[in-house]
Amino acid sequence: MRAALFAVFLLAGCGGPTVIKDRVEHVSVPVIQKCASEKPTKIVPLNEQVADADWAALSLKQKSERAAAQGLRRIGYTDALEAATSAC
Repeated sequence: MRAALFAVFLLAGCGGPTVIKDRVEHVSVPVIQKCASEKPTKIVPLNEQVADADWAALSLKQKSERAAAQGLRRIGYTDALEAATSAC
C-alpha cells in the first residue's frame, strides 16, 4: 500500500509545468432553413382525370396526346419540386 502511494506521489511530480494556450477554432454548425417556396401540387394520374368510358371513347391519337402531356407535367413537377426543396 505504501509503495503504491509512493508511486502516485512520485509520478505526480514528473508532470512539469502545464502550458495552456488559447486558440481560436472555427466550427461549422448546420442550421435548419425554411424551404425556398411551397411544394407544388401533385399531378393527378390519368386514370383519375378521365373516366373509363370517356377514355375508351378517345382515339389513339387523343390518348397519346394526353399521355405525352401528362409526361411533360410530371417533368415540370419534378423540376418545381426540386427548386422548392433545394434550400430545405
